[in-house]
Amino acid sequence: MTENRFQQEPKTNRRGNNGFRGFLLGILFTLLLVLGAGIWLLIKTPRLQQLLLRQINPNAATNSPPANTAVTPTASPLETIDTQTTDTQTTSTDTSPLLPPPQTLNLQVNHANGTVARLTGISFAEDSTKVNLAVTNGHKDPIKLNNSKDMVLIDNLGNQYNLVAPPDNSQIEIQPGTTLKGEFVFLGRMSPSATSFSLATNNMSGSDQSYSNLPKIRVADIPVQGP
Repeated sequence: MTENRFQQEPKTNRRGNNGFRGFLLGILFTLLLVLGAGIWLLIKTPRLQQLLLRQINPNAATNSPPANTAVTPTASPLETIDTQTTDTQTTSTDTSPLLPPPQTLNLQVNHANGTVARLTGISFAEDSTKVNLAVTNGHKDPIKLNNSKDMVLIDNLGNQYNLVAPPDNSQIEIQPGTTLKGEFVFLGRMSPSATSFSLATNNMSGSDQSYSNLPKIRVADIPVQGP
């Protein structure tokens, strides 16, 4: 009888080992897939990046400005200064002194050469003063009232207002036996402190003599009544 010297080795469960390896590979693949998906979402989503940064560095998250935050503009100091300056200018214009109303007068001055001057009214404007005057030449020769451009109006403060002479009769010549009557305009707004005026013809070149054809006539103390 032949003895079987060969012992039969136990069979290895190869199918079980291969299944376990496949299971581990499947888990590893799943983990890699989840990790890749997470990285992809992190790259594509800025909000997740901010959350992750906030977890890593809280100070950086606190100091960083929030997204889409609108900044409210503040008023410029220069605009405020301009508005205040405009208001100040308006106020100073409103407080300008008022002019006196027109006044009716009856003043008369006779010159030695026979000339008679009658002042019947005075009125005031923002840029001039107007005098209603009638002058009768009683002299034998023509006379002139503005020979050297010196027919003027002078207030009691010493301020002088020059005549606006007509271009066709700048020397204000009057023929014998005739009367020149009209509104004589003197340049300049009257001083707010003035209380009276004086009217002078030929103030620098005139004469008081009876033979003079340049009569110096002075109508003094023309009163000014306030508004």
